[in-house]
Amino acid sequence: MCPFTEPQSFSFSHRLHLERCSDPSLVKSDDLNFSYRRHDLLFVSTQGASSLWFDGGVAAVLAGLELALSQAVRARGGALVHASAGISEGHCWLMPGPSGTGKSTAVKGGFDEVLSDERVAILPSDSGYRVWSTPFWSDGRELDLSTGSAPLGTIAFLRKAKRVAISGVDQASMVAWLVRSLVLYESAPEAQVQVFDLACRIVNSVRCVKLDFPREGIWVPSVSRPIGLAS
Repeated sequence: MCPFTEPQSFSFSHRLHLERCSDPSLVKSDDLNFSYRRHDLLFVSTQGASSLWFDGGVAAVLAGLELALSQAVRARGGALVHASAGISEGHCWLMPGPSGTGKSTAVKGGFDEVLSDERVAILPSDSGYRVWSTPFWSDGRELDLSTGSAPLGTIAFLRKAKRVAISGVDQASMVAWLVRSLVLYESAPEAQVQVFDLACRIVNSVRCVKLDFPREGIWVPSVSRPIGLAS
């Protein structure tokens, strides 16, 4: 996480209090806004701030950081996405999907910069949506950490193939695919509606494609082009 510990300029902040305890399950919570509990942690969030009680494990700390980031991003109309993302010609390719769909392989195809192969943040901007890097990557990261961002230009449904190819995809299918990839820890119906509405707005704002890509080799230059908003 070294690049993320250096001084940066941010447009917003979210305060996180960490407290180590022997048994987080014994900590009581008033659940004033949002709480998330598992065997090694208790995370409680209110507007603009969160608290994490954890058992000392690295996994619990990383989970708490992701939970805090998720709350901060959602409060500003965005979401974390289970996706890989790369920048080409100044625009971001967002490639969402569950584990095993090829996200980590696809971002090795020749992007100018890779934001992450596991988790990125997407936030509304003056001209659509912007995708931001996070320090959360899959195991065995081979690429450099990035602190960059770029306007969203393309959302790609990944398909492993022998050669690269681009084809169309209908918006309803892409909305369903993206909803599965937006990170949501809340179970409240209003939170689920918010995520669905966000997915619809994102898909309606950019080019959506099916992307056939090979396991090895540089494929990005063969499909990149100046990317504008969908009509």
